[in-house]
Amino acid sequence: MRRLPLVTGNVVPWTVFLAFTVLNSVHAVQPAMSMVETLSNLVAFLFLYAFVRIAGPQRLVDALIVACFLLCCLSIAAYVLNPQLGRMSDWTNGAFEPTGRLQGVFGTANSAGASAGIGILLMVLASKISFRRPMFFVLVAPMVFCLLASNNRMSLIAVAIGLFYVYLARGNVGLKLTVAAIVGGFFLLVMTGFSDQILSSVSRSGSADEITSGTGRSRIWAVVLDLWTEQPLFGYGGGSAKFILPVHPLLFKAAAHAHNLYLNVLFADGAVGFLMFGTALVSTLRRSAGTRAHLLLAMLIFYLVYGITEPTIGGLVAFIPLTFYAVLILVAVAPDQFRHRSTIPAQTPSRF
Repeated sequence: MRRLPLVTGNVVPWTVFLAFTVLNSVHAVQPAMSMVETLSNLVAFLFLYAFVRIAGPQRLVDALIVACFLLCCLSIAAYVLNPQLGRMSDWTNGAFEPTGRLQGVFGTANSAGASAGIGILLMVLASKISFRRPMFFVLVAPMVFCLLASNNRMSLIAVAIGLFYVYLARGNVGLKLTVAAIVGGFFLLVMTGFSDQILSSVSRSGSADEITSGTGRSRIWAVVLDLWTEQPLFGYGGGSAKFILPVHPLLFKAAAHAHNLYLNVLFADGAVGFLMFGTALVSTLRRSAGTRAHLLLAMLIFYLVYGITEPTIGGLVAFIPLTFYAVLILVAVAPDQFRHRSTIPAQTPSRF
């Protein structure tokens, strides 16, 4: 295995940003809880970096795939055998009852969908297992089921956009974009005449307003921006949103965070933290694009799209931020190994 350097330049901006979130927790609503949450993310990031240096980039990918597979299998079991645990609950006819959406052991249906989505991308884009091997389908099947059963629309869209980027990166970009533009134009033409009917059909409640408002997220975003103007430099500290937003007179109890990656960083760490986050993100995107690490860039696109409606990072470290940090580290230390799937040597399922 090629020896990796002790310190890699693209890891430094993320380490600085995560360290700042820990320091910034001193003025949070609950400083001790905030420090535990932010410190868990910093330690997880450094742990993954140490893992890559010791075991290598591909071993990290394999470990994440196995973890996602096991979590999805446990989630399916909970979904079938214990609906109170495995299914998302919602208010129905005045009662808080389980719905048909899978949340499994991930805590929420959106987390289940996003975790399954990134697991699918890891399998399709970065796994050593050939598509022709039965083991590939054995591993990916529970992830596909969890993604669909979670009914997490943004994760489905993010997976599709990530795979479409890889499709574009293979060549004939002009022709492919032209076809996509024609299909998109036709869809917009249909939407102009039947927007209410189409939006109502894809909503869970049967109301077009659910889609246009982002399931109430637009209300949360407006309040977050308004509150941020009161503490613009350093925000309110990590984890403070769960104590502030649910009790705001214009919001509701489910508004435990900003429901947006970028606004969540802005609310928790202010303009200073957002500038650090943006600098680190731009640096990573430039490196992945400059080294043509198309597979890793596709996964970064997944997080950026999913981050439109969910925070991605924030709170105690979980599977989604773990995979996010892993992709950031892979871009920093081994982008040349993930340019195309053909550059990843195949291996037998037994060895995996």
